[in-house]
Amino acid sequence: MLRGFLVFVAALAAFFVVVQLAAARSSADFPITIKAANGDVTIKSKPTRIVSISPTATETLFAVGAGEQLV
Repeated sequence: MLRGFLVFVAALAAFFVVVQLAAARSSADFPITIKAANGDVTIKSKPTRIVSISPTATETLFAVGAGEQLV
C-alpha cells in the first residue's frame, strides 16, 4: 500500500513539473526555476528527453503532448 502511494505521489509530482514546463515552453525562456515542495529547482536549458519510471507518469506525459520526448 505504501509503495502504491509513493508511486502516486511521484506521478503527481511529475505531472506538475510537466505542466509547468509546458507553460514555460510557450511563455518564457530558459533557465526557469520551479518551486517544488522541497525547494526551488532551476532547469538551465529546455529538456529534450524525459525518463518515465511509472505507467501513470507515462500516460500523463502522452496526455500533455510530451510523448515524443519520452525515452
